[in-house]
Amino acid sequence: MNRSSYSNRGMGLEKMIALFGAKYMAKNDAYLIKHEPPVKHLKSLKFGQFVAVRQAKGQPDYLIHFNGQSVLFDAKEFSGKRFPFSSLHRHQFDALMAFERTGGNSCLFLRATDANGYFILPLSAFKMEYMSWARCKDTGQKSKKGQASISLSFIRENGIQWDENGYLSALKMLFNS
Repeated sequence: MNRSSYSNRGMGLEKMIALFGAKYMAKNDAYLIKHEPPVKHLKSLKFGQFVAVRQAKGQPDYLIHFNGQSVLFDAKEFSGKRFPFSSLHRHQFDALMAFERTGGNSCLFLRATDANGYFILPLSAFKMEYMSWARCKDTGQKSKKGQASISLSFIRENGIQWDENGYLSALKMLFNS
């Protein structure tokens, strides 16, 4: 899965997830649900367009079901060599944790834009680091250097990279017993 391809270079993470999700659903290999944040309609414009605002904090972006397994995940893109924990909102992290407590699996789908890499990082790999950072943030303490993010090398070591062949095989490797 570490082969490099330029065929989908520049395609956003959510577009890639949707593209492969549609393929998996067409073949009955998996069922993908995209959670849209609730919005409040403010004003109608012309041609069916409207102005709206997010009404509430949304849950993580996706739920996928395959081989009797359910995985809740959020999709995040980042540039540079570190993924900042501030990109994962506390309510999203709490939802990932709650889903695991009920027997499901949780993870992040990450795209390192500078490295053009797509990764799946299970919650178990980073939850202690996130909770330590959140505790500092909640108490007003300054976090230690490097504590507010995880490095691309950490993501490579603790996650699975996926490529132009899709992400389902990576999910199966992570979560099938």
